[in-house]
Amino acid sequence: LPFGEIREFDAMAFLHFVAHRLGATAVVVGEDFRGGRGRQSDVASFIQAGRAVGVLVLAVAAVVDVHGPVSSTRVRSALANGDLTAVTAFLGRPHRLLGTVVRGDGRGRQIGIPTANLGLRMNQEPGPGVYAAWAFIAGERVPAVVNIGRVPTAGADRPLTVEAHLIGWQKDCYDAPLALECIQRVREERRFPSFADLVTQIRADIGVATGILRG
Repeated sequence: LPFGEIREFDAMAFLHFVAHRLGATAVVVGEDFRGGRGRQSDVASFIQAGRAVGVLVLAVAAVVDVHGPVSSTRVRSALANGDLTAVTAFLGRPHRLLGTVVRGDGRGRQIGIPTANLGLRMNQEPGPGVYAAWAFIAGERVPAVVNIGRVPTAGADRPLTVEAHLIGWQKDCYDAPLALECIQRVREERRFPSFADLVTQIRADIGVATGILRG
């Protein structure tokens, strides 16, 4: 939802909104939650407002590891650093990046390593680098090697892209929904002296990614 649509809601208005506009019967919050306009309401007042609206408000305790509570800030930071081992531990599952396959510049196909370019992403991508990943497309789970970055070998000032080479996949996937679960970073993104050097490295990356996924 556009944040501007709900930013001025107090606890009662927010719970009324989720109950009647979204059909929610329960809302789950953290034990240190504060919300509503100006963060005026704590868990107790949300529970009380929920009773008035007919929405069950549940408070859950924080998940804590040796470094403290597992928060969304820690998850986002680990993602930005490409630390997928930490992200999976925090979430209890691999982080899934969602989007739709769009047409790129066809460079991957020209060098014999076609890629599916993930368009507008619905959630945060990991930091720049090359990753071993599972791709979920057309009801199948396919091993993949994913490049997240600006492809510096192709030139400067390029937008951030997410390109997945689906290992063994031979079908057309343009405009198809695609989910990527990046499991482990293989290496950092870097500029190569030539496209021939880049192709050699990508083929090595495919081998490393395949080994990681088999493991």
